[in-house]
Amino acid sequence: MAKKIPNKNDLTIKSVTGTNDYSTLSKYSMINKGYCCDPYLKYFINENDSKMKRAPIIHHGYYVRFRAIEYGWQKVLSDSNEQINVIISFGAGFDTSSFRYRNDRNIFIEIDHPEVCRRKADIIRSNPELFGHNKP
Repeated sequence: MAKKIPNKNDLTIKSVTGTNDYSTLSKYSMINKGYCCDPYLKYFINENDSKMKRAPIIHHGYYVRFRAIEYGWQKVLSDSNEQINVIISFGAGFDTSSFRYRNDRNIFIEIDHPEVCRRKADIIRSNPELFGHNKP
């Protein structure tokens, strides 16, 4: 039987989704170590991967990134008073900011590779805590 040679599009999809998955697992590992809290990220982790760990240097890097982005969100959103905020996130992946900062004034538009968007939409639809906008 001949081996199937993956086409360029298959490799691109795998590369993009793989980057998202690695990043999501790294954030989840950091959260499990107690660096910070994100009650929504657990919904985007496959149970088989939930025990995966990362090196401390990875945790430190993701922690600094997480805190820097949190600071930016808090600064921008607290300065906006009563105005409507439209947040456009390019390469959003499985980012959970739209859940953590949702309210009547914040509108999130997330853009990513169609396969990543499809997977995220499937996860959201299958979890009432996400789809129903209830706090976990």
